[in-house]
Amino acid sequence: MIQETHWGKSARFTVAGWTALTSSGNDKADGVAVFVNPKYPKDNVRYSEVVAGRILRVQLALATSRLEVVCVYQHVWSGKGSADACREKRRSILHKLGSVLRQVPARDTLIVGGDFNSGILKTPGLVGPAVLPPGGWGDRLTSARELTSFAEEHGLVALNTWSGGSPGTFLHPKGYSQIDFLFARRGAGDGVARRCVPQEVPIGGWREMDHRALDASVRIVTHHMLAAKPRAAASWDVRALNAA
Repeated sequence: MIQETHWGKSARFTVAGWTALTSSGNDKADGVAVFVNPKYPKDNVRYSEVVAGRILRVQLALATSRLEVVCVYQHVWSGKGSADACREKRRSILHKLGSVLRQVPARDTLIVGGDFNSGILKTPGLVGPAVLPPGGWGDRLTSARELTSFAEEHGLVALNTWSGGSPGTFLHPKGYSQIDFLFARRGAGDGVARRCVPQEVPIGGWREMDHRALDASVRIVTHHMLAAKPRAAASWDVRALNAA
């Protein structure tokens, strides 16, 4: 998954066997893309642009299950326009993302990743101890709370908040901030998946501001891994039986 592609138009193409799916909007600064490994036949790949340049949904049909990947690029806090308009755009992205996640059956493996331009707060079982402060008060703290609430609502585990080392994902002149996250549902977000840590990538290394990549191994969920629904307790009316 890649964010901020800055490409001029949406496309689907193949490069070195990889299936490339890209989505671009009207803003030159947006753009998201998902590259699917050659081991997955391209005929088994479906996708939809939920929000052009901001939310891209990809479905991979596997032998016994299905993998859903959602790539997200949240609006940045900008000095352009009013603060209220910026808040509304950011909340709209979370709202539309939530609508997508509610459509994904529990039997499917779900991975959500992207640049959320927000911090997140430690939450038992969902967000681990490897988190950086959201970077101030006001809107930044509000954004962190909103993203945390979103993870709670949808049962998403922030995979890159559990392991040691520097959790920073975005390098800027003043240091690191943590604004990029990889999420999975509880069933897939196990101990192995939670070893996800930011890594340096040999792309754009000359820039003063750059993102670090997130790499995780997420297991595929199958139907037998889902918790069985509790059976209703048997009941009867003794008086009715005696009167019969």
